[in-house]
Amino acid sequence: MSAASADHLRPPMKRIIFLLIFFCFLAPSHAATQVLGTERAFLYDPESSLDIETVTAAAFTPYRKDLSLGFKKGAIWIRLVIRASPIAEDSKPPLPARADTLRDKLVLRVGPHSLDRIEFYEKVEGNWIRQLAGALHPEQTPICLDDFHCFYLHVNPSAAATIYLRIETDLLMIVQADVMQPDALIKAVTQRIWEVSISLTLAVGLFILGFLFYLKHRSALLQVYCLFQFSIVLFLFARNGLHGIFLPVMSAEHLQILNHLFYLMRVFLTVLIGWILVQPYQPVQSYKFLISCLLGICLIDAVLVLTGHASLALKFNFFIFMLNPFVQLYGVYQLKSMARQMRIILIGGYGLYILLVNVGFLIAFNIVTPFQDSPLFRQISDFRLNGIGVGIVFFWFILLEQSSREESKAAELITLRLEAAQAKSNEEKLKDRHTLIDILTHELKNPLGTIRFALASLKRNVAGDEDSSRRFKHIDLCVNRMNALIEHVARSSKIDRFENFDQKEKIEVIDLISELIDEYPETERFEISVEEDSSFNANREMLTVICENLISNAYKYADQSEKIKITVASCKAFVSMPDSGNDLDATCLEIRNAVGIYEAPEESRLFERYYRHPSAADLSGLGIGLSLVQAAAQKIGASVHYLHADGLVIFTVKVPN
Repeated sequence: MSAASADHLRPPMKRIIFLLIFFCFLAPSHAATQVLGTERAFLYDPESSLDIETVTAAAFTPYRKDLSLGFKKGAIWIRLVIRASPIAEDSKPPLPARADTLRDKLVLRVGPHSLDRIEFYEKVEGNWIRQLAGALHPEQTPICLDDFHCFYLHVNPSAAATIYLRIETDLLMIVQADVMQPDALIKAVTQRIWEVSISLTLAVGLFILGFLFYLKHRSALLQVYCLFQFSIVLFLFARNGLHGIFLPVMSAEHLQILNHLFYLMRVFLTVLIGWILVQPYQPVQSYKFLISCLLGICLIDAVLVLTGHASLALKFNFFIFMLNPFVQLYGVYQLKSMARQMRIILIGGYGLYILLVNVGFLIAFNIVTPFQDSPLFRQISDFRLNGIGVGIVFFWFILLEQSSREESKAAELITLRLEAAQAKSNEEKLKDRHTLIDILTHELKNPLGTIRFALASLKRNVAGDEDSSRRFKHIDLCVNRMNALIEHVARSSKIDRFENFDQKEKIEVIDLISELIDEYPETERFEISVEEDSSFNANREMLTVICENLISNAYKYADQSEKIKITVASCKAFVSMPDSGNDLDATCLEIRNAVGIYEAPEESRLFERYYRHPSAADLSGLGIGLSLVQAAAQKIGASVHYLHADGLVIFTVKVPN
C-alpha cells in the first residue's frame, strides 16, 4: 500500500481509538446522595450455623464503604447501625406522587444483583422480621428500578436502629449496602440506570463495530473478537439481572447458571483472543501448551457449573482470569517475527491488564484497601467492564496489522511487477537464443553435408593409399562429432520449447526400440524383453529422445562382454521402482547393463548438464545426454530412476498412460 493510501485509512481508525480511550476513562459523576450515617460491621459464618438470635451477641468486625472478602464458603452477616438523623419537614425536597406515600420510609439498598441470597432482619415491636431477596429469590414487586435489591425499613427515620443482613453467594463476596431516604434513593437509582445503560450501549457498539469489520475483512481474528464482545454483552445482561426480562419462563436457578456460564464464556474468549492475536507469528511450544491448559480448564469449569459445582468452577475461572495476562505476556515476549510496534502495543496492553487485575484482586480479597473507595475498582459490576480496554488494544493492533499488511502487499506487488518484467525480458532473450540456435543449426549442417560429400569423393580417388585413408577417417570422425554436437544442441532447444503436453499417441514398444537399435553395428549386444500388449501413450518425439539417449549411453559405457537388457512392462513388475501407488496406470522401460572399464557415474551429479565421469574423458561426448533425458521426461510427466547395484547400472523410466 502506498503511503498516501495508508494515511487515508489511518484518521478514521485514530478517531475510533480516541473515542474508545475517552469512554474508557469516562466515569459517571458520582453525585453525593443523602445516605444516612451508618456504622458497618461484618461477621463470617463459615458453617452457616448462626441465626438472628445468636448473631446479635457475636463480635463483628467494622468496615467502611463496600465489603470485599473474595470467595467465601458459608454466610456473611452484616450489621448496620443507623444513627438518629432527624429530618426537618421544611427541608424535604419535593418527590414524585408515588413517593409521597413512602416519604417517611427508609430503604436498604444492597448489591450487586448477582448475590445469590440476601436475608434482611429488622426488629419490629420486639420481634425479628425477615425479608428475602437475591438473584435466586427475585422480588415480586421490586422497590428499586435498577439492578440492586431493596428493602423497606419499618424503623422511624429519626430514630437509631440496628439491622442485619445474611448473604450467601458463589461469586466473589463483594457487597454494597446503604440505608437511604427516598429522595436519595431516586438519585442513586437514576445514576445506576445511567451507568448500566452507558455500559450496555458501549458494549453493543463495540460488538457492532467489530461485526462491521468482520463483514469487510472476514478474518478469524475479527470473528473471535465478535464472539468475545458478544459474550461481554451477555455477561452484562446477566450481571445486571436483565436476562430475566427476556427469559421470563426460566427459573431463578437457571438464570443464575446462565450468569455463571456467561462469565466462563467471557474468560474463555479472553484467553482465546490472546492466542489468535499471536498465532500467525509462530509462538513457542511452551506458550501453546499453557494456552491449551487454560482453555481446557475453562471447559472443565463449564462442566462443573452444569453439574452443580458452580462455586469450585468460578474459583478456578477467576484464577485463570488472573493468570491469563502473564501467559499472554510470555507468549508475546517470545515472538520473533511480529513487528516491533505491534509487540509494544500488546506488551503495554497486557502490562496494564496485569496492573488493574492484580489491584482488583487485592481489593476483592480485602488484602489492601487504599483504592477501595476509588470508582475505578469499587465494584466487580463496574460499567467499564464492557470491553473498552480490550477494544482499544484490539483496534489499535488491527490498525497496525492492516497498515503492515498493505505495505507488505505493496512491496510484494512491486516485486511481482519487477519479476514479471524480468520474466518477459528473459522470455524475449530465450526466444532470441532459440532463433539463433535454429539459424546456426541450419547454417552449420549445410557445410557439414558438403564436407561429407566431398570427403566421400576424395576417399574414392585415393583408394589404396593407407596414409590418406587414415587422414580421411579422422576427418570423418570429426565431422560426425560436430554433427552430434549440433544435433544435441538442437534437440535441447526443442525440448525447452516443447509445450504441447496433450499431444499423445499410442506407440508400439517393439517398433520404437527396434528402430533405435538398428542404427548400431552390434545389435546382438541387446537383449529385448517386452511384455505382451505393452505400449506407451505419450509424445513420440520426447519418448524417442529418452530412449535414444539411454540406449546410446548403455552401448557406449557397458561391458562389451555382457548383454544390454531392455525390458518393457507394467511398472508393478519392477522391484527397482519405488512404490508410488499409481503404478497400475504406467508402463516402465528398464535398461540395465554391466559396468565396463569405465566407472559408474556419480549419482548426485547424474543429470547435471555437461557432467562426465573422469574415467570416460577419452570417449566422445558432451555430457548432456542424461540431462536431455530428464528434461524430456518432465515434459511428458514421466520420471527417471537410477540404481547402481551388484555391478549393474539400471535406468528405469516410468511413463504414465
